[in-house]
Amino acid sequence: GKSKNVVIPDGIECIGYSALEYCDIENVVIPESIKCIECQAFGGNNLTRVVIPECTEYVSPNAFNNNPELT
Repeated sequence: GKSKNVVIPDGIECIGYSALEYCDIENVVIPESIKCIECQAFGGNNLTRVVIPECTEYVSPNAFNNNPELT
């Protein structure tokens, strides 16, 4: 759709390779159930802020590539 907000459903454990790459997302809510975020999962978006749950075990160093507003 055209929403710039994404809520990952609770119960999802992994956000896979390129899952939401180039989807023009600005905001994402990641649930406590997430254990891993793979390479380019959110690459090429317009994310401004991401909160990764403390219980997440693995985040690829390239999971958020090409998000110019994300610091």
